[in-house]
Amino acid sequence: MLRLFLLFIGGDRMAIVTVYVTLIIAGRRTLTQVPASIRTQVEADLVAMGVEVK
Repeated sequence: MLRLFLLFIGGDRMAIVTVYVTLIIAGRRTLTQVPASIRTQVEADLVAMGVEVK
């Protein structure tokens, strides 16, 4: 968990966005559970992949 936090703070947001996109596709998370700071990026990636965003 600490590593994930340090990765997020370190600026590598793309990796975190990819993790959340994967979790949403797998049904383990919803868009509302994504931190607000990256929610727009996650939603854009989902739309680009043709995933319905609710």
